[in-house]
Amino acid sequence: MQPSGFQASTGWLYRFIDRKEIRNVNLTGEAASADSVAADNFPQILKDTIEEGGYDPECIYNMDECGLQYKKMPTSTFISRASKKARGRKADKSRFTILFCCNLTGTHKMKPLVVHTAAHPRCYNNLTSTSQAPIYWMKTLNGWMNSATTQEWLTTMFVPDARWHCRKNGLPFKVLLTMDNCPAHPEHLSDLHPKVKVLFYPPNHLAPAAT
Repeated sequence: MQPSGFQASTGWLYRFIDRKEIRNVNLTGEAASADSVAADNFPQILKDTIEEGGYDPECIYNMDECGLQYKKMPTSTFISRASKKARGRKADKSRFTILFCCNLTGTHKMKPLVVHTAAHPRCYNNLTSTSQAPIYWMKTLNGWMNSATTQEWLTTMFVPDARWHCRKNGLPFKVLLTMDNCPAHPEHLSDLHPKVKVLFYPPNHLAPAAT
């Protein structure tokens, strides 16, 4: 029997939840603290760095990574109000990392870097060269970024791409790259190229600095 005129709208869902006495509970979760003082001071540090270095907005970049956990289950579920809790399950940690980088004006969005556990994925079998792909590709044992991959990305991918963009816009190759402070981003990144200055965000800055 096919229902006629049925539409599973948001309102229908909420009424169904209320009628069946279903509630939403968290299965897993964690809280993160942020250094509000360091976050408040960083905008002035960034401004001073830009003014002292004379960096053009076209040559100021930010990079960040995110993990794609493609087998991760939802962190919450619906249960009867009579139930006290829902049984969780061991989290599947299968993942790979994606690195994004863009300049301040948004005119130069670099090819993302994908860090995977496979060196030669099957989806690349028909490519005569990996340069044809819309992404950069690197391999680590766990699919996470580390100091070695960050250094390789900066020297072999970021520098050539940023130099090309500066040349295209008639600007000298002198760039500022901002990134967060984590173990995968070693402090000596600024020493890898004389025309690339790396400025790190303060630890645990994300929540305050984003507002």
